[in-house]
Amino acid sequence: RVTLELQANPTTGYQWEPAAAPDESVVRIVSDTYVAGASDAMGAGGTQEIVIEGVAAGTTTLELRYVRPWETDVEPAETASYEITVS
Repeated sequence: RVTLELQANPTTGYQWEPAAAPDESVVRIVSDTYVAGASDAMGAGGTQEIVIEGVAAGTTTLELRYVRPWETDVEPAETASYEITVS
């Protein structure tokens, strides 16, 4: 298992989500949770933690985008791509 920790702030409406599902014969997403930061300030960000687990040997790419889910015709504010190899 691996945990990806990405800076996030759901008070802005944004969240990290897969651009496309990774090859599920290699890995699967186990959980996706938001952890508030240490700041007490209103609207302060935190971390979105995405846990992935290897299923079988192989390589796949997990592509994520930081979006407001209801804005379907807008480019992501950020993107991230991870090549994952399970041995």
